Amino acid sequence: MPARSATSSALASCEETNYTSMCVTDALAKRNVLTTRLIIEAASGCRIAIREQGDGAVCQLGSADRKARRAAAIYICYRSSLDKSANLRTRAGGFRMELLDATNARAIYLPPRYDLRSVREVLFRDGALYSKSKEVGVLVDVTSLDSERKIQLLSTMAKNRDAMVSWIISTADTTLPPPPEVEVVAVVAAPAAVREPSLSDLLAQRTVDALVTAGFDAARAHRMVGTLADKGDVAEAMNRMLDLDLADSYAHVAVSLPPAGQSETSSLSDASTNLETLVLSPDGPSRATAWPELAPPLKACSDASGSESDQPTEERASAECVVCLAATACHAFLPCGHMVACAACAHQVFTATASCPMCRAPSTAHLRIFMQ
Repeated sequence: MPARSATSSALASCEETNYTSMCVTDALAKRNVLTTRLIIEAASGCRIAIREQGDGAVCQLGSADRKARRAAAIYICYRSSLDKSANLRTRAGGFRMELLDATNARAIYLPPRYDLRSVREVLFRDGALYSKSKEVGVLVDVTSLDSERKIQLLSTMAKNRDAMVSWIISTADTTLPPPPEVEVVAVVAAPAAVREPSLSDLLAQRTVDALVTAGFDAARAHRMVGTLADKGDVAEAMNRMLDLDLADSYAHVAVSLPPAGQSETSSLSDASTNLETLVLSPDGPSRATAWPELAPPLKACSDASGSESDQPTEERASAECVVCLAATACHAFLPCGHMVACAACAHQVFTATASCPMCRAPSTAHLRIFMQ
């Protein structure tokens, strides 16, 4: 077996003393330990007392923690194994690198983008590396930097090693050339695309237009149509608007009591309910058949110009429109059958209230009665 080196034998002897005492045998090893004693103490957490002995020295390791004493002994052994150029001595039985495991050391490798010479210069400029090692409490070994781009960080505390790594990276970054300036180009956002109206939007607009044509307020129509499940259901929209505006609608329609000829009008209403032909309002469907002859004949309502017929005053009074009290009543409301309004008033009342102005019964249609 090859003979042990002095540093290897010293570590073996230190192990026999339970890592409480370690001998340094030569002057170079003693010098290496003395120059880094404070850093070794901070890195291991163990106090070191050095007593010179011949060319070498005896190091007393003082700590209640055996792991701290062992780490201090390994760090002393490592420093003792370096030559004058800070390289590991190569003779047989030298320091075993496997002693620097994850519990007491960490290795980092410098990426190729860094120039080694520039990094070494900036690390050692004005003793920066030594000062930072004392401050953080990490023993830094750069003996393999040129050959392997490797830096060893010796400390039992991981947070101290991490702090040293951050400092080394930030220091090495100062050697990199500045990044090229990027020309800032103003980007003009393209105009937002105009959204095509959906089918639901088109149906809603059509329904609103129909309500406005019927005389409803446009703003209220928009809000009400927005609540419909089927935006194209004009009939449902009309019914809802009528429910909302029922009270207001009566305020716009002048309703009066029936004229004196009530019995004659009632008989005509009774006859109208038995007709086989139903004529709906101009906006609804219609079916036409022969009308039964009604007697006595009544004069038709006034024409569009508002001129009255030559009918005697007594008969005209009995057939006046109960809404405007001016034109002749010629339209009947269904299903109640009351013929009590002229053409203009019948259309206005049916559109606004959908009820008979005589009996207030709901009306499904109004029709014109032709008398001959």
